[in-house]
Amino acid sequence: MFSAKKKLYLLVLVACLIDFLFFYLVLFPLVKRIQINANNLDIQKNSLAIAEERNGKLEVLQKNIDNLKKNSQFVQNAFIDSSAPVQFMEFLEKQAQNHRLGLAASLFNLSDTKNDLWLAIGVRLEIEGQLADCLRFMETIENSHWVVAITRFDLQKIKQKETTGEFQENPGAEILLSLDIKAFSGKLPALKKSF
Repeated sequence: MFSAKKKLYLLVLVACLIDFLFFYLVLFPLVKRIQINANNLDIQKNSLAIAEERNGKLEVLQKNIDNLKKNSQFVQNAFIDSSAPVQFMEFLEKQAQNHRLGLAASLFNLSDTKNDLWLAIGVRLEIEGQLADCLRFMETIENSHWVVAITRFDLQKIKQKETTGEFQENPGAEILLSLDIKAFSGKLPALKKSF
């Protein structure tokens, strides 16, 4: 039948064919599946790293929520209640007493508020006392936690024995300080339609 040489060639050919089929039908799909699984594993690792990073940021945010609430409350307390600015007026009266000043305060309507970011109320102060005390009072207002702007400053020397009906007896008063203060409420103004 077949010579030994042909049998050997045939055997080598069959072995090569079996190896080729084994590689093509078993190993290539296995390698492709391994590559796909490796890519999926990389994607899952990246997703897990991103999720852990977000979780860390969320934990930091949750830890800082109390501080954010305190800061928010502090900012809200810096604005004046435009409907009833009682706390601000009490603050002014207390500071006037602390600086030994006579104080007359009244509210007035502001005329130019077009460029203001927040609604504001006007407070007119007439202050009687020593110059140094008046300046310290004004500095206290500017450095207080309230959001205010001094829009008018008028300083006059009081003549001896001159009395004004608005103030209590303040015998050591040497000056009269008039201030207009713009006190902000923190509320946004209503949008005006321009026709």
